[in-house]
This record gives sequence, C-alpha cells and structure tokens, in this order.
Amino acid sequence: MELWIPITIFAAFCQNLRSALQKHLKGALGTTGATFVRFGYGFPFALIYVAGLYFVAGYDLPHMNGPFFLAAAFGGLA
Repeated sequence: MELWIPITIFAAFCQNLRSALQKHLKGALGTTGATFVRFGYGFPFALIYVAGLYFVAGYDLPHMNGPFFLAAAFGGLA
C-alpha cells in the first residue's frame, strides 16, 4: 500500500475529531472559544511539521524580511 493512503485516512480522522470537538465546545464556550480551540488544536501539529522540515528534511527557516512579511500578508488576505 502506498504511504499517502494511511496518511490521508489519519488526516481525515483528525479533522473529523477536531470538528466534533469544536461542535461540542461551541455550546459551552460560544463561537469565539470554539474557534480558538480549533486553531489551538492545529498549532502543535504545525510546529511538528516545521520541526520535521527543519531537522529531517534539511530546509532552512524563512528569513524574516520585507518580502516574507509581504507574502505572509497576501497569504493571510487570500
């Protein structure tokens, strides 16, 4: 079996788990609190991903300069 298949199934499971948690917490915390939980849940995975790119794949961290902030602003607006 190709590696992308179990990775995709695991990603779909995690997204479903996150959505179920957000729906459950929306009643107790309101929309803003539930949204924070949604992004807070994904933050550790983003850090693990960046660490993997840096330590395992050998990519450099981006330089925090003008073009970086411009690209980040356009990406955030998009």
